[in-house]
Amino acid sequence: MACLPTALFTSLCIAGGALTETNGSGFYINPKMLAMGIVLLSIALLFIVLVTWGSISRVGLAETVHYTIQKFERDNVSSWGGCWNQFVPSNIVIGLGSVAAGKLIGTAILMNGTALSQNQTSSAYKIIVVAILFFISLSIIFKTGRRSFMEPRWLAHSIREIATYPLTTVPAGLGAILLVCNVQNVKYGVFTVSLFPVVIFVIAVVFFLVQLIILRKTDVKVLSQKPAFAPNGLPVPYLLASHVFEHTTDIIFIAIITPSFYIIGLVI
Repeated sequence: MACLPTALFTSLCIAGGALTETNGSGFYINPKMLAMGIVLLSIALLFIVLVTWGSISRVGLAETVHYTIQKFERDNVSSWGGCWNQFVPSNIVIGLGSVAAGKLIGTAILMNGTALSQNQTSSAYKIIVVAILFFISLSIIFKTGRRSFMEPRWLAHSIREIATYPLTTVPAGLGAILLVCNVQNVKYGVFTVSLFPVVIFVIAVVFFLVQLIILRKTDVKVLSQKPAFAPNGLPVPYLLASHVFEHTTDIIFIAIITPSFYIIGLVI
């Protein structure tokens, strides 16, 4: 529930990146593919309902709302937008990387064996614009500020996200798009790398390196929480490995919602 905004943002970036190459505005879309998009969107909504029900059953309504409205920062610590705000640095890096990766994947998708003309890609950027507006809106609502980019604990959390999220959730979203494209009977060409995704990826890497520089004198183990079974703290490899399992629900959700965003983009 706490990571739902981040999962939605990542999905929009993945789908938006892929659509910049394969958008089919005014292009015939296989009815089966359109139906699949509707089914996937319905499943995604049902998934949110089930997760909400599971959360309420597990921790209660008050705690579920607490997480959902992003007040959770860490155990026994809350702040307005604390959850979203500590995700902002990693969301920027992951979002940029997702757009670049999506565009790379999109270059190999040939609708009905024919690459779409340039004038058919104009509406593709609508999904990316939605992602940007979504990010800005939540940042305004939760009063994102300097702390998101300077707080050592939050930056350490960001590094943890960047080290694991792109290796799990982003591939899940990209893979789901390719699976859905099979319904359209698409053919796959050769991946081509243009300047745009390279520039986007370089910007993401630079922003990531800036975070590492700010953290260069920070002892991450001191900042990490110390559960009862590890009173002296947890090693970094453990923190990274456990983080993959922490976002299992995100991986499933992104694999469902990303192709539905992609299909919506093909239609609009």
